[in-house]
Amino acid sequence: MKILILTGKFCMGHMTASKSLAQQILDAYPGAQVRIEDLVDYAVPELSAAVYKGYNLLVTCGPALFNAYYKLTENVPAHLCFAGHFVEKLEELLG
Repeated sequence: MKILILTGKFCMGHMTASKSLAQQILDAYPGAQVRIEDLVDYAVPELSAAVYKGYNLLVTCGPALFNAYYKLTENVPAHLCFAGHFVEKLEELLG
């Protein structure tokens, strides 16, 4: 059995949860192949540090700006924005 756990280094809680989930899967299914992948690092390795720094800055210093961005982009089809690149990379991971 192959399992891919997608995560991100957003405040590190996601990574910790991913590692815990992977361990629980391995305990239950010792023969499983579990891979944890940071989708941001995978999709845009040259920009991942900036993405995480920007996210942390928005969350700590500008939640109103973050919320405005989220509201403006939540209904935009993935292929029309940066998220489309992530979808392509996700398909690559699953392929």
